[in-house]
Amino acid sequence: MASYEQYLQRQENINSIVSCLRLLGDMTRRELCDRLKLSWGCVSELSSLLIHSEMLLEKKSNGGDRGRTPLLLTLNPKKRVLGTDINTMGISCCLCDMYGKVIKEQRFDTDFSDKSGLLKSTTGAVLETLGSDLAECVGIGIAMQGICSDGHLWNFPTEGGSFAVATSELEGLFQIPTVVEHDPNCILLGVTDKNENETTVMVRLDNSIGMAVYANNGFLKPGDMELAHIVVKENGRKCSCGHYGCLQTVSSISGITEASGQPFDKLAASAQT
Repeated sequence: MASYEQYLQRQENINSIVSCLRLLGDMTRRELCDRLKLSWGCVSELSSLLIHSEMLLEKKSNGGDRGRTPLLLTLNPKKRVLGTDINTMGISCCLCDMYGKVIKEQRFDTDFSDKSGLLKSTTGAVLETLGSDLAECVGIGIAMQGICSDGHLWNFPTEGGSFAVATSELEGLFQIPTVVEHDPNCILLGVTDKNENETTVMVRLDNSIGMAVYANNGFLKPGDMELAHIVVKENGRKCSCGHYGCLQTVSSISGITEASGQPFDKLAASAQT
């Protein structure tokens, strides 16, 4: 039986093949081997798996004067991937083809007062965005707000406190492979080029304070460094996490709005003048 480390390596190799074809265009299996420094057996096995799932297609190359014409691997232009962002301000969905071209974007105002509301709203938003493309969707990525220390249970903030929702509950909403990741990590992935020899830190300020740290070829796990919930003011206002005086209560949009009693947009406009 393959170990968990072998499973992760297999997934990483699949990601590398798909990313290589998306960024550099159609390639033969041998070209993928040379480009990715993978063995012929690995590329052959994984490409066959991707062809079987219809994520990849084969087509004849124009080259090759002698012998058999080499076959090129290409991404299936009919397949779709969906990115979904879940946060206290609502749900945003972005439907793309396999090359990353945006096909449809939609935003939904939702009521996240409890877990059932979140799951119901997420289901409705995803299905409405996919529409007739539902059968062609090969994967869903969910950027999730909240505190998650173990990767399995998210503590989602609300105005009245918070509630817990499991990763498995989100992944089980659809019969489509689904990955749930902390939303700051998703932002960092989208705006930077990862380098395993560098450490990259991103801080995002909105209704809360999000933070992502990429180091040693991986992300710091959500919950290992929750900047928003560091207590900075003893006996301060109550935070959504249940503690008092967290940084979020004094430096986030929601915290500043609550402390001032004025809309943040009005405060920002005053600060600019």
